[in-house]
Amino acid sequence: MHSADSAAGELLIEGAVVLPSAAGEPIADAAVLVNDGVVTALGDAGELVAAHPQARRAGGPGMLVMPGLVNAHQHAEGVSTFQMGFVDEPFEPWMALMHALPSVDAYLTTLYKSMLMLTSGVTTHVHSHFPAKHGYGDDPAGGYLAELEGAVSAHRESGLRTALAPYWRDRASFVYDDDARFIDSLPDDLSGPARALVDGPRIPNSVYIDAITELHRRLAGDEMIGVQLSIAAPQWASDELVDAVGEAAAALRIGVHLHALESRRQLAWGDDVHAGNELRRLADRGVLGDRTAIAHGVYLRDADIDLMAERGAMVAHNCSSNLRLACGIAPVRRLVARGVTVGLGSDDMTLDDDDDMLSEVRAAHITQRVWEGPEPLLDARDILRMTWEGGARIAGREGEVGRLEPGYRADAVVLDLDAMRGVYASPAVPVHDLVVARARRRHVRQVLVGGRVLAQDGRPLHVDMDALGAEVAASADAAVRAVDPARVELLQRLRPWMLRYPPAY
Repeated sequence: MHSADSAAGELLIEGAVVLPSAAGEPIADAAVLVNDGVVTALGDAGELVAAHPQARRAGGPGMLVMPGLVNAHQHAEGVSTFQMGFVDEPFEPWMALMHALPSVDAYLTTLYKSMLMLTSGVTTHVHSHFPAKHGYGDDPAGGYLAELEGAVSAHRESGLRTALAPYWRDRASFVYDDDARFIDSLPDDLSGPARALVDGPRIPNSVYIDAITELHRRLAGDEMIGVQLSIAAPQWASDELVDAVGEAAAALRIGVHLHALESRRQLAWGDDVHAGNELRRLADRGVLGDRTAIAHGVYLRDADIDLMAERGAMVAHNCSSNLRLACGIAPVRRLVARGVTVGLGSDDMTLDDDDDMLSEVRAAHITQRVWEGPEPLLDARDILRMTWEGGARIAGREGEVGRLEPGYRADAVVLDLDAMRGVYASPAVPVHDLVVARARRRHVRQVLVGGRVLAQDGRPLHVDMDALGAEVAASADAAVRAVDPARVELLQRLRPWMLRYPPAY
């Protein structure tokens, strides 16, 4: 480990082009003036350099300077499920085996994932944190809080702005129904082993609420890291948990982050159990409001979208994940047309399994063109608005990140403009379109957070990626080797029963 540049004092980020925002026009031969991590001016590079000769310098000739990307939904799994041996399948068959997913050391994988995001241009993100699979022994409250503090420690070392949203679930371990009813439906040779998977003392929901409340207290006023509440999804949360999260969100005045309507089966569950009103249930119990973000939302009904628009709720769109797990294409155009804020997330499942957020931007742009609906197509500015300002709102950073304008944090990405253009690109190609169509991780030259250069030419400056990668690989290998083959075999035997239960969904 070694230190990156300090954010103190004045800094000039220079570029052949500065793209200050989704709505803003590109400015040629410009610079962004930063003072103590905040943008104070934007204008002609020559004039700013002459007026501030002692300022530190970043960017340079042939570069494009633009706001840092916001990843609105990811799980900080630096080693993907695919790499851990769980190849892509349709969502429910894939989920059926997640009881056997090995756990890599949380601190290591969180830091490693953060560095993968950083080097693709991400400067702010929402971490939907999975709780540990191994439990917390005799002290669940202390153990769970210690786990969250470990995640906070990794995020602090990463230097990225983070909204930590640890999720919680208290029902439906196997299917979208109570465990007892599913287990009772199994043949005798499966019901006992299935019951053993979920037997044992249940950690009360109060442990979760108390931990988030305490973490929120500890992080009060923190410039870099905040906390949000979360339920895993409507089908995985009892009324008790939903009520507790709604009450805590109101008391703490913090955001709520959850998955919802990711697959056709989840849609069918909502229709069958809640008459299509599972989001209304959340709204009535204080969970769905103007600080709430839903991840996925592939099967949002028209009534759901109207409700979200009415309540000011948001959607974190995870295009590649929805494709890889055969969920479908979310109604992004319809959401935007009705005024719902949309951000873009990677969900740890970019198309190339490489955490390239710039490629995720392009995938989201391309797929919304083929979504069937009368709403107008979204242009490059629309997609970048999601990437920057939509994600900023979901992360609780609206008006703070997502633009390079006076008063905003100096979170920026410096891209090699000539490399993006390739052998030739017409001057008529708008800069916004060039970024969406061609930018990739390999074009990132510098990434700055709060005026501090954290990455240069694809490498973090403050974290030894080779050493960290070796630790992550060792932890992943140990976790895979420790998997109980009998557990995997049991889940494989259970999977057909899980997939056909109940017939309605």
